[in-house]
Amino acid sequence: KVVLRTPTGEADSFTLKRSVIPFNKSISPSKLSTPLPDYHSRSMI
Repeated sequence: KVVLRTPTGEADSFTLKRSVIPFNKSISPSKLSTPLPDYHSRSMI
């Protein structure tokens, strides 16, 4: 189980994938472009 530290706390990879996608749409893409790949790459490791 992969646990990631996010701005809202810790989430496992499954929770992150389910929550990040709707969350992204509510935020401007410019703010998203930096943190998102970072979370994604960590979840893949």
